[in-house]
Amino acid sequence: MPEGDQGGDPLERLPHAGPARLPDRLVHIEPDRVVASRELRPHDSCLNEEGRLPGMLLVELMAQVGGLLMETPEAGQGGFLAGVKSMHIHDTASAGETITVECRAIRRMGSLTVVEARGTCGDRDLAHGVIQIGLRRLG
Repeated sequence: MPEGDQGGDPLERLPHAGPARLPDRLVHIEPDRVVASRELRPHDSCLNEEGRLPGMLLVELMAQVGGLLMETPEAGQGGFLAGVKSMHIHDTASAGETITVECRAIRRMGSLTVVEARGTCGDRDLAHGVIQIGLRRLG
């Protein structure tokens, strides 16, 4: 069980399922910080024709990891990317590489959490920015 985890799989709290759920491994979780990763495999449905992860899916991966910082949602609720305050994409990753995303909650305002997010691949900085994650009723 990842350090700081209180039981169960926190990835199951994400409203995404199947190939839409981008993080595939939880590395660490605590109330205001989470680290998760995604291994990019050959023929991964997320990769473009060149075998690279598009920048927008990198931002979505960061948002899903940031969603793990939301308070445990009630039944019928799910997190969503409410906004991108700033985002700098420097690089991306290819099949065979693993992306690690670290997110820190920097402000909580009711059902909205402002998150500082960083995506890396080994020692390469792929992207960093500030995003807003909201919580709403699904359906």
